Amino acid sequence: MSIYRTLKGYSVKKTEDDPDNVKEGQIWYESTEEVIKLAPKIGAWASGANFPATKRLLAGFGTQTAAIAAGGSPNNALTFHYNGSAWTAGGDLNTSKNSLDGVGTQTAGLVFGGNSPGGRLNESEEYDGSSWTEGNNMNSSRSDSHGAGLQTASVAAFGVIGTSRTNKTEEYDGTSWSEVTNAPTSNDGTRGSGTLTAGIFTGGDTPDRVTTTYLYDGTNWTTGGAMPQALSKHAASGTQTAALVFGGASPAADAEVDTAAYDGTSWTQIADMATGRQELNGADASSTATLAICGELQPGNSNAVEEFTEAVTTRTADLS
Repeated sequence: MSIYRTLKGYSVKKTEDDPDNVKEGQIWYESTEEVIKLAPKIGAWASGANFPATKRLLAGFGTQTAAIAAGGSPNNALTFHYNGSAWTAGGDLNTSKNSLDGVGTQTAGLVFGGNSPGGRLNESEEYDGSSWTEGNNMNSSRSDSHGAGLQTASVAAFGVIGTSRTNKTEEYDGTSWSEVTNAPTSNDGTRGSGTLTAGIFTGGDTPDRVTTTYLYDGTNWTTGGAMPQALSKHAASGTQTAALVFGGASPAADAEVDTAAYDGTSWTQIADMATGRQELNGADASSTATLAICGELQPGNSNAVEEFTEAVTTRTADLS
């Protein structure tokens, strides 16, 4: 029989009660209950405050406690702020639109592209926490393009131009858009997060749904580990080495509840959402604390908001 001290180089601590300030990975013997306990980090979804309207195809960005959601279908120009417990109205977009995307923070945001009643858009708008200002136009009018980065340093890739999927990629420096290296595949339905120089884009339709992870370093595109299942029209958050994807449409279902986490090399399926949906969005800054906002239920739109949080949680080991 293996001895823990021999394997790990230290003994399991014996306590009468759970220790204070439990840390991730900690293990101890609780003598009162006569059990081994450990403290893994576990992610779970919980209900958040419902969105003020039922929507899909909106832009979402920021953090779990300082998020922005703007535009969406049914077509509108509304902006809402989330503080971790409630939604409040912000300044309206200059143009009503859906199928747009956004990056940045609650007080320094950027949205770009989208659909309006007049067709696909090349517009970008900047947000200062209360009002939107027209920025310079993208080089291509497109919808369903997704991005990574900040208001002053971002990348937008993929989407639909005219009637065709595209691999065109553009970077924004806070003033103007520049065309840069094309992505490997023309695709829509992808989702992006991360930064301009370390962006991660996942899945999409090429036209088939794919498991591909696309990585962007500010100049070139490479591929990372494949997702557990082909996915499009999902939501994403986090960084190139700690990312999360959730919801979306897969070959098995058009309203997924699945969540998967990426460690920079490989994906692992983790906690499911309560409400399956596609064409949702979220707060894209973190993979350990994010939001799932609205989406399409198949059929109908949703106003459901769920909060994902990863925390250290005490568990009893099964020694049988």
